[in-house]
Amino acid sequence: MITVEEVTIDWREVKHLGVMIDDRLNSNSRVDYAYEKATKAITALTRIISNNPAISSSKRRLLASVSTSILRYGAPDSAAGVITRRNLTRLNRLMAMRVASAYRTITMDAVCVIAGMDPINILLEEDCECYRRRGTAGARVIAKADLTRKWQLTWDSSSKGTCTYRLIPNLSLWVDRKHGEVNFFLTQFLSGHGCFRK
Repeated sequence: MITVEEVTIDWREVKHLGVMIDDRLNSNSRVDYAYEKATKAITALTRIISNNPAISSSKRRLLASVSTSILRYGAPDSAAGVITRRNLTRLNRLMAMRVASAYRTITMDAVCVIAGMDPINILLEEDCECYRRRGTAGARVIAKADLTRKWQLTWDSSSKGTCTYRLIPNLSLWVDRKHGEVNFFLTQFLSGHGCFRK
């Protein structure tokens, strides 16, 4: 409850600048709201970016960044709640699958690498680190470099996506490349998941 002079306002949730704030001041409302909004966005984008070979993976990545931006908005104040939510990881995997035109059987680790999209937990940690280092020159560059190293260590130690790891062991060389696009057939080859027999 909020009391202003003699008026008492009873509220459970309020939306302020696109961020949901609940009466307990925890991040659950913000995470649920962002998840619903991002789900609607990715559902709408899925109609646009179906496995159509005319749309390149870089254009798909640009469209998928809409949902990623929705999930990242206001994250530093509620990162603990956001990072622990498995639903966000599922949504991030779905976006990466759309970008890479991948089969549903592909693992999260492999599809993020093939699509060249940072996992959502890495992005949220980067945002939190930038928030902690605000006012420092080059904070975003430092945080990005630290978390790219962390993603590489996670990729090196992952037991999932071993077929992809054999072909793409170095993330920075693959993600930062200035040439080539992945498509439905190349993704099948890189992931080992597709319409071919072993």
